Amino acid sequence: MPGSNRIIHFPFMHKEFVAPEILSLGIFLDPGLNIQDPSYFQPERLILDPRQSRTFLEQCMQFGEQFKKPSDMAVLGVQKMEDFYSGTAQSIQFELSTYGRGEEEHQDTEYLQAQKLLLLDYALEERILELQRINEDISLSWSRLNKALGVDEEEGEKFWTVDREAVASRLDVTSWPKLLWAFGLFASGDGSLLVHDDFVCQELEEWGAVWQEKDPRLYFPTFPSDAELYISVLGPEKLGSGGHALTRDVQLLRTAFKT
Repeated sequence: MPGSNRIIHFPFMHKEFVAPEILSLGIFLDPGLNIQDPSYFQPERLILDPRQSRTFLEQCMQFGEQFKKPSDMAVLGVQKMEDFYSGTAQSIQFELSTYGRGEEEHQDTEYLQAQKLLLLDYALEERILELQRINEDISLSWSRLNKALGVDEEEGEKFWTVDREAVASRLDVTSWPKLLWAFGLFASGDGSLLVHDDFVCQELEEWGAVWQEKDPRLYFPTFPSDAELYISVLGPEKLGSGGHALTRDVQLLRTAFKT
């Protein structure tokens, strides 16, 4: 039955990274920032509330800004990421609230790690979008300068290209394996992940995904007439977490436009 389950865009959490023609086919995951947009949903098992989530991101930014170049962080290679989080107000509060809860505490720890990962990825998408907007402004400024100087397009490309390199590129989706477990964990119940990046779909095949064509009417009240729908299912053992909180299969939906 169309609309009977929650369909979540993957691996993106911003509308700008999803093609307009399939934007309405799914909703976006809110990692705990209380995003005021009806196209977002906030999972039930989030550990950090919106205030704590923003504080965590601020602490991460402060942590990263102390390094002048990426190589300065090499010394942290032998440490676990959660070592950075330990000792913060959120970590202490979490430890106190889960003390003595056994297996439930273990699962909450996994949900906390998953939420932190999603928060960081959401912030990365925000930064990429910010850089892309800056690049668009720079390109517009160069165009206006060309016009003011009387430089035509061919001359501009020939003599000015080196000085006009973009400050931002397309969002790198190669980190999707780190997100798959976290998305699957928060999809909850009968939720499905809607994958529409060709690179991610091909990579998922190496993880065991077998795409089978399905009638879109089983999942969507409306669907692009020039597109096809495929489905696959991955078990928890395929999602690379090594944890125990995710105990059910994750259903994947794939959109592909006819050629």
